Amino acid sequence: MFVGNGRNTRFWTDNWSPFGRLNLFLNLRSSTLGTRPNSMISDLCNDGVWSLPSPRSEDQLALHAYLTIVTLTDSEETVVWSPLGKVTDRYSTCMIYKFIRDHKPVVPWSPAVWIARGIPKHNFLTWLVNLNRCPTKDRMINWGLQTNPTCVLCNSFLETRDHLFFDCNFSYFVWNPLARKARVPAIRPWDQSISYMQSLSSPKHLRLLSLLAWQAAIYTLWTERNSRIHKNEFRSADSLSTSTIALIKNRISSFRYSSPALSSAMMQIWLDD
Repeated sequence: MFVGNGRNTRFWTDNWSPFGRLNLFLNLRSSTLGTRPNSMISDLCNDGVWSLPSPRSEDQLALHAYLTIVTLTDSEETVVWSPLGKVTDRYSTCMIYKFIRDHKPVVPWSPAVWIARGIPKHNFLTWLVNLNRCPTKDRMINWGLQTNPTCVLCNSFLETRDHLFFDCNFSYFVWNPLARKARVPAIRPWDQSISYMQSLSSPKHLRLLSLLAWQAAIYTLWTERNSRIHKNEFRSADSLSTSTIALIKNRISSFRYSSPALSSAMMQIWLDD
């Protein structure tokens, strides 16, 4: 905000300074340092002299230092967007979101999870699996819930994230045909699997195909696991592999017009037995 003459801007409660609302910045609950709570800026500045008591804290000192560069003019107040230090006449929600969000270092597994041209629900589930946030049976038991801890896919071992993806023999039988078609090793331990996928250095079409197959296997297995528990519906590993292969084929076809060369290169590999 450019305060101009300061006649229409409240000194304590309007957001006109770099400190935001001054009553909140100075943590003033009932007092406004001997001034009226609804004082305008112009009420507290006469011929460049501010009617405020001497500072008694570091924050008050910072405010006094800022006021030394504030000069009232004869113009009216104006409000502009300046989120990144530059005045702009266009508001962008994306720009504001990027400005206010908590920025953290990019995690190494991000390229293997949030892939361009990926299937959004597969991306999201892979993210949850990698963070071990899916309600697998070992986590449910830790929450105090009573449940059979045995994996419903193989009925042989305790169900954990690492077992489901892909130590479980049933899971491996689903993942292996997809990995073979994508030209990648069907790695079973989860830590090694995510590490391999995030470090892929193959050409673009091969890398995308590998990640699509890997994430589709994760999604297919989690969906089958839930269907067996909640719907009492069972499908064989061959059936799941076949349907997932068709799913990836359809995904490759979906960007035939936007990236025909990429789609063609991926399809040739995917259909090559």
